[in-house]
Amino acid sequence: GGFVGLRNEGATCYLNAVMQMLHHLPALRRAVYKIPSVMPPRGDVPSVTVALQRLFYQLQKGEECQSTSELLASFRWDSEEAMLQQDISDFCHMFLDLVEDEMKNTTMDGELDRLMKVNLRYTDEAPAVNWRKTRDDSSMLTVLHGVGECKDVLQAMDLQTQPEVIEGYDTEVHGKQEVHRSHKFTSLPPILMLNINRIGFDHNTFEPVKLHDRFEFSETMDLSGYIAPPEGFP
Repeated sequence: GGFVGLRNEGATCYLNAVMQMLHHLPALRRAVYKIPSVMPPRGDVPSVTVALQRLFYQLQKGEECQSTSELLASFRWDSEEAMLQQDISDFCHMFLDLVEDEMKNTTMDGELDRLMKVNLRYTDEAPAVNWRKTRDDSSMLTVLHGVGECKDVLQAMDLQTQPEVIEGYDTEVHGKQEVHRSHKFTSLPPILMLNINRIGFDHNTFEPVKLHDRFEFSETMDLSGYIAPPEGFP
């Protein structure tokens, strides 16, 4: 067991990809197994975490292709939602929020944040008037752009963390100014989940296109250059 597939339940290839990825993260799999759970009465729909625990066990110990029908039922979607192809980034956020909610007020409260939460700092600067503003945010999924322009993750990180110039930004205090907007991480988790954006835009047809360019990642990467210094440091 441990290397079995998942059946497509109609339009669930996006869900299957996410479940296989999460299942193959040992630290996350162990955390999921440790979530206190109550088995539902026979015939009742289980909670998301119970369905996920069962699915992870089936993937780990099973000898044949497994079904995600019980997990889908735990979302309480109607038949139309269940058959709709979901955006994988939106689904990841929704799914991890559901698991995190069911971890609250248990012995595993906060464990998902500890394992996966990325903290970011966005900075707006107007050099002409020495104005600066920062905003902190967090996410469990980092969307990475640059496929087609960059050969690997580090080049895409370089591109994505370059300042963006915004003309005529209203700083309120100094009126409209040229502002340089950038962002860096303030902390990285044990598990960094990157969603490689492979959807581009064809300016001739004005339609989205799939980007099939080669995109690489190393087994080890030094991301220290993308960490923001503590507040008060330049």
